[in-house]
Amino acid sequence: MQREPCPDRLWSDAGGAFSMGFLGGSVWHGVIGYRNYPADPNQRFSRMFAGLRSARLRAPRTGAGFGAWGFLFSTFDCALVHYRRKEDWKNPIAAGFLTGFTIAARGGLKRSVSSGIVGGLLLGLFEAVGFMLGKMVPSPEAPHGQAG
Repeated sequence: MQREPCPDRLWSDAGGAFSMGFLGGSVWHGVIGYRNYPADPNQRFSRMFAGLRSARLRAPRTGAGFGAWGFLFSTFDCALVHYRRKEDWKNPIAAGFLTGFTIAARGGLKRSVSSGIVGGLLLGLFEAVGFMLGKMVPSPEAPHGQAG
């Protein structure tokens, strides 16, 4: 599947990452808010409303964090594609390292490097899984009756 060209890819990836973070954060913070609120026998739906309130207050922040990560990752990925003049498996891994490094930069050099390594390793794992799935899925062949 062909991806969008680079300037448009930034906003698309940031929006997709925000949506994933917002939806996942809604579920996560809703469950945590529900579980942490004490049960009150006098109020029937108090725990459910506490979960909804927790999701409403905290999910946008989680989505914003995911969106910032997605925007930075796409920025570094596009910069590497432009600099190296090719799009291969090395760009996302390096972009993952640079994204993790940049996000943790306020914590000092040691924390930045370790976060960058984690980001690079995670993206390397994603690339390896994608490569293996690409090998397992058969390539589309010409329809019957047509010679190639």
